[in-house]
Amino acid sequence: MPEQTSQGDNPESASYPHTPIEAMLRELRGENRAEPRKVLIIGAGAAGLVAGLELEALGHEVTVFEARDRIGGRVLTQHFEVDGKAIYNEIGAMRIASSHDYVHHYYRVLGLEDRVIPFINSVPQNFLDLRGTVCRVSEGHEQIYPQFDLSDDLRTDPDMYPGGNIFGWLAGNVIKTLTPSERASLFAGRVDTDRLHELANTSLGAFFDERLNADAKEMVGSFTSLAVWWDKAVTMFMRDMIVGTGNQLTTLSGGMSQLVDGLASRLAGDIHLSTEVKRITVRDDGVDLGWIDAEGQQHHQSFETVLCTIPFA
Repeated sequence: MPEQTSQGDNPESASYPHTPIEAMLRELRGENRAEPRKVLIIGAGAAGLVAGLELEALGHEVTVFEARDRIGGRVLTQHFEVDGKAIYNEIGAMRIASSHDYVHHYYRVLGLEDRVIPFINSVPQNFLDLRGTVCRVSEGHEQIYPQFDLSDDLRTDPDMYPGGNIFGWLAGNVIKTLTPSERASLFAGRVDTDRLHELANTSLGAFFDERLNADAKEMVGSFTSLAVWWDKAVTMFMRDMIVGTGNQLTTLSGGMSQLVDGLASRLAGDIHLSTEVKRITVRDDGVDLGWIDAEGQQHHQSFETVLCTIPFA
């Protein structure tokens, strides 16, 4: 099995195009910053809230439009009680890599450092329920693997358990064949060799189809939940493996929503919920916006600057 390390420990990740948070903030707050203006931000997820916070720090006047009836975007912690005890569950984002210095910077800004704890993805006592067999993770190699048509090597090698190790092994073998130049191109979004062109046009599902039978592919997908990502490019997962973003994961004790709630509490500008932008027209002297408010009323207004932070989807 290829050993994965964090970005800072992995010499193969030197080509990773990352600007540290300190350097980025120095650039934002440098002498060439724009004159104060009114900025409308579309989206009250983490990106929109951080943008609002930094823009206000530069003297801009910020307003945020959010289509949902809550802030946070992909971050959502559900709080409830069981037998009188308050507990919580992450519905959205639940873990952050230790190498993600931007997120950890805002932990510090919000005074959340003492709530950062290791994220435990799985323990041997977890239950598996695959193909009618229910057992603990610690028992899965003996009880789950025989339910699938695996090669002798995959079935008997303890390093091939759990299912995610099979993917790590397969992808690791491909990563080993990439030259340093190809790794740099991979992160820069360039496809300048035949090998990279082949990988960039291979979905995760097709990657498994070329290397495993249908039964083994189903087993790996079930163990790892990768089955919902079959249509994504395999290069996306290879980049994560090289950088090691899956290692040294952390979370917030008490829920990840503390991050977005804290960011929102620092904003001086208004956040308008249930406000869905329907039209954006860019002009030479500003931006025309059309939106529907929480009461279903349509509005049109011009803004000096509009920053769209919602996902492409």
